[in-house]
Amino acid sequence: MGCSSSKKNIDEISKDAAGAYEAAEKGVVVNGAMGMGGADTSLTTDQREEQLALIFDACDDDKSGALSMEEYAQLFDKRVEAEMRKRWDLMDSINKDGALSKTEFVAYHMALFQKLDDDAFAILTGRLLTKGEDTVVMDEVAAKVESQDKEYAGLPNNM
Repeated sequence: MGCSSSKKNIDEISKDAAGAYEAAEKGVVVNGAMGMGGADTSLTTDQREEQLALIFDACDDDKSGALSMEEYAQLFDKRVEAEMRKRWDLMDSINKDGALSKTEFVAYHMALFQKLDDDAFAILTGRLLTKGEDTVVMDEVAAKVESQDKEYAGLPNNM
């Protein structure tokens, strides 16, 4: 059975941040998803940091350069749970100001994801990036619908 029995297949991992963190902590196996054909697909530290910075930027809805708890919660389907709050406190360890800087976000995830092979890193961070980008789109749609509802509510009632 060996060590691999404690590892999970990446397809069994949830597609939100909780699943990505579980994968990083417990180990995942990528079943030939990338790196096929013998091509060199190794990621440099800079490339990993750039990918994490893209996730941060996708969540930074107000473009303030810092993530609020609500913006970070996008990666968890906007569920604020005890585990997420613990991670938040760990990440907010540099400035301790109640917001996550890009430096804090990237440094935390670089340490957490350091043991992931390049394929697993690419898949998991790709899922997180999609989660951040999708949430922004859904928030924009919700805001537009809310605006239209207010507009319709203000129409005169022609009896």
